[in-house]
Amino acid sequence: MTNMLKRFLITLLILLLSVFLIGMTIYYQQVSNDKTIFEIQAVESLNGQNEQILNEFTYDYRNPNFWRNRISYNVQPLHFPIFCHSHEKGIPL
Repeated sequence: MTNMLKRFLITLLILLLSVFLIGMTIYYQQVSNDKTIFEIQAVESLNGQNEQILNEFTYDYRNPNFWRNRISYNVQPLHFPIFCHSHEKGIPL
């Protein structure tokens, strides 16, 4: 009886170990795929943000249409807090 129990336990252990290893392999591949997708999305997001920043810096503020449109819609002028609040704090420009 003990010999049969040993065989059963060894077979069960081998089966469980095989299932565990297959599961871990699938899990590792899924995590690796998710990481790759996350990295691609992060790079694409940063590229989009970089493009927006470059567009802002390359916009020609010397263009009279830019200022004309801001005045016609009664839009507040560009506000740069570093420069605007410096007089309130007594900091000379």
